[in-house]
Amino acid sequence: MHYQDLVRDPKAALQSILQPLGLDFDPRQLDWAGAEKHEVAGNHMRFEARSELVLDESWRQSLSPLKQRAIELGTLLSRQTLPKTGAVR
Repeated sequence: MHYQDLVRDPKAALQSILQPLGLDFDPRQLDWAGAEKHEVAGNHMRFEARSELVLDESWRQSLSPLKQRAIELGTLLSRQTLPKTGAVR
């Protein structure tokens, strides 16, 4: 699954993963901010009161050209075999 697909349509992205596993989608799966939590550590989202996903690619500006190329090469195969449709292969 591509991060951009998850952010664009979280429901469809989750359904594309759950369906092949024979699991049903439940709208509460999109309300992680309202769910009971027991984490010890994690990212800042654990403190949020909302469950909205927001596309954030600001990290790309902090990468050197060499690191950007390394990521492009490292993800080349998945970009060729997994189209941006939200479908899981």
